Amino acid sequence: MIEISFTEESIDQLFRERYEHPHPLIQRRMEALYLKSQGLKNLQIAQILRMSRRTLQKWLHAFENEGIEGLKRFNRTGQKSKLHNHSQSIEDYFRDHPPRSIREACLKIEELTGLKRGETPVRSFLKSIGMSLRKTGAVPGKADPVAQEEFKKNTRANFGRCQRREKRSILRRCSTFYLAGICWLFMVLRKDLG
Repeated sequence: MIEISFTEESIDQLFRERYEHPHPLIQRRMEALYLKSQGLKNLQIAQILRMSRRTLQKWLHAFENEGIEGLKRFNRTGQKSKLHNHSQSIEDYFRDHPPRSIREACLKIEELTGLKRGETPVRSFLKSIGMSLRKTGAVPGKADPVAQEEFKKNTRANFGRCQRREKRSILRRCSTFYLAGICWLFMVLRKDLG
């Protein structure tokens, strides 16, 4: 069992940072060490925080060796993809023959290396070696300027006619609605007077 002596200053800092630190894992580490500073045993702390005793021992060793700064450090390094062993050959091939899609890149990588990977891992691998996805667009064809001007003139003329027709049809619909309302009003008044 590790016996650690805590100073008042370190206990105060553990107390503050178990709630104030921005990262939740660091807050949890601070909480564990604060409980240890209050005299709880490792088994009790592990049960309260629902964690393994081995993890708690790692945190205690980190605090013992490096202090509170040792608790704030993350030593996580993920595994490198097997594609990284072939990164130079893949990059050279794709610089000469850029793929049209990620799916095509997956197939080419499988053909070149024998490693089958999905679209998401291939996309992140290509980004990690400095390649990026390029969006393509259509190149407009040659346009006839005379035909375009003629089209613009015809369109403007027809647009004005359409607007006038639309205004007239709206007025007709509105007048029909008002006329029906007036007729209904006369019928009601006629019944009341008659």
